[in-house]
Amino acid sequence: MYFEFVSSTDKIDLRRGEADIAIRATQTPPDYLIGHKLNQFPWGIFASQKFLEENGTPQTLEQSFTYNWIGPNKGMDIPARVAFDQKIPEQCFVYRSNDLAIFRTMAEQSLGLCLLPKIAHLQSELLIELDHIKPDVAESQLWILVHPDLKGSARVMGFYRFMIEYFDIN
Repeated sequence: MYFEFVSSTDKIDLRRGEADIAIRATQTPPDYLIGHKLNQFPWGIFASQKFLEENGTPQTLEQSFTYNWIGPNKGMDIPARVAFDQKIPEQCFVYRSNDLAIFRTMAEQSLGLCLLPKIAHLQSELLIELDHIKPDVAESQLWILVHPDLKGSARVMGFYRFMIEYFDIN
């Protein structure tokens, strides 16, 4: 027996057995699944010190529209992307990805401003939060989800409970 972890922005269908458990960023988990909210986190705007030294620090969100932005592509199906795309003009985006770690890396390389969730594993000593600019994006929620048919599986539910306990502690 082993665990296989798949990282993807694709919607994995638990009803069709494509996975036993899903961990998703969503505000509204499907009601046909068993779910538990693991965490909730706000978003912030970040840039490298070098980028700010070379380009100056925007003082408002509107002023930031003259800067290069690193942002989510359409494959990143989370509420923050939709809200953010409505606020930042398309021409501001010079880089797009479906991976938050790529956002962070590009921002660390001084390629632009980026929106990142304020969670520990995405924080970087090389990035500065522009906390005087509020991105006006709703906090995201992270959920663990499992199909009800699997609640009798000791292996699946053991991992499900482990993840809940892990997030409760951390």
